[in-house]
Formats: sequence, C-alpha cells, structure tokens
Amino acid sequence: VTLSGAVRHGGDFAWLEGMRVTDIISDRDKLNPDSDLNVSLLIREIDKSADIEVLIFSLDNIFDDAAAKDNYKLESRDKIIILSDYQNRAAAIAPFIANLKRQSSLGELPKVVRSSGTVRYPGEYPLSERMTVQDLIKLSGGLINSAYSLSAEISRLDVSNPSRASTSIIVSDLTSSSTMLEPSDYVEFRTIPEFREAKTITLEGEFVFPGSYVFEKGELLSSVIQRAGGFTNDAFVDGSVFLRESLAKREQEEIDRLLELVNDELV
Repeated sequence: VTLSGAVRHGGDFAWLEGMRVTDIISDRDKLNPDSDLNVSLLIREIDKSADIEVLIFSLDNIFDDAAAKDNYKLESRDKIIILSDYQNRAAAIAPFIANLKRQSSLGELPKVVRSSGTVRYPGEYPLSERMTVQDLIKLSGGLINSAYSLSAEISRLDVSNPSRASTSIIVSDLTSSSTMLEPSDYVEFRTIPEFREAKTITLEGEFVFPGSYVFEKGELLSSVIQRAGGFTNDAFVDGSVFLRESLAKREQEEIDRLLELVNDELV
C-alpha cells in the first residue's frame, strides 16, 4: 500500500489481510501541518488492471471513530493520497484524471467531474460512488469569500441517445441535502451579487493625511482627496502626477512597438 501527499513519512507499506486506512496512518501526528483533514483519496486498481476507481474519505471521521465507514478496508496496491490545504490538488491528481478518461468505453462518460468559479482550486476531479456537490466543494479546497453559498449550477451531459447528445442545467441548493453528481458533470459556483474586492488608491506628497484609501465603485479622485483632508499649504497642485499601473503598462507596450518599427527600418 502506498501513502503519499501531505504526510511526514510516506512510501510503500506491506499489505496484510484485513488492514484498514488507520493501520497505515493512525493519528494526526503522522500528518503535515497543512494536511486537509476533510478529504483524502484512495486510488484502487480494478481487478489488477490499469483501470482504477477512486474512493473519497475524511481523516477527521476515522480519527474520531475507527469504526466509521471512511476507514476503508485496504487491498493490495491501494494508493492513499493525503491532500494539502495549500496545493493545487487538481494539478496533483491530474494523472489519475487522465487514467479515468482513458478507461471510459465508447458511449460512456468518464467518471470525472469539474468545478469552476468561486472555489479555491477549480478543475477536474474523480467521481466517486454517491459523490455530492458538497464533496466536490471539499475536493476543490472549499468556497472562497466571494462565493454565492446558496446554490450552484450543474451542467449535465446526456449521451444515452447515440445519434445526439443533450445538455441540461440543474440548480443545486447548497443549503440543504446536496445533489448527487453524475459522470462529466460541470459545476459552476457563482459569485455573490455586487461582491468586489476592496480596491485602494495611494495618495503621496502634500496631503493633510497621505496614505492608502479604499474607494467605492464610481467614486471620483476629488472625493478621495477630500477624505484625505485636502492639500497642504505647500502643495503645488498644478504639478500633480497621476500614475496608474495599467496606463504604465500600455505606455511601455507602445514604446516597445515603436522601437520595433525603428529597428525594422534600420535593417
């Protein structure tokens, strides 16, 4: 049995009949500080072939209760992956996603789901048995601050008709029992209406209270200056300079373009 990911001592361990996850990783002391206790993966070969299935379990559950269903009975050649709170887990498990896509047969959708939008790590994830939208949120690292936590939209593909595929949109209520996912579901997590990150402007020089100020959408520069107490008596207002990063970038691009034209003419 192989143990990898956010653990202090990973590697290969001898498999014994009847052993469970807790026989490999028995307590929190075996984990790195950044281990995600909510969701871990167990990759299992199907009938000793190249095909795999993926099981999802919670370390928190099995540490609290060794009899929990998450404490899976292990099989030879199982791979346990402990995810980190600070890694792009979609990238880390990409090889297993590729495997799941390869093993899907003609007319069958791969056991893969995709998250997008306001989750920490959007991307493609393995579909496990009875997996829900809430499970996908955990796999994706959780919702970020701007996420609309009441509902999400699922785009579901139907290929049961061999002559034509169809797509349906399902709204999943995130406040109640979560919707069960199906192969190739695409889940979009929305942003809270009117949400915007705090944006700042920095006033330097002869202001009564120079410094950084958060500004509202549509607010004018004159309003921010007023909040800064206005100009001091020594201020030379006609000599003020306004700098914006996007303008500086555009100006540099124009300079580079002109230099390229001049060089072409010299050649």
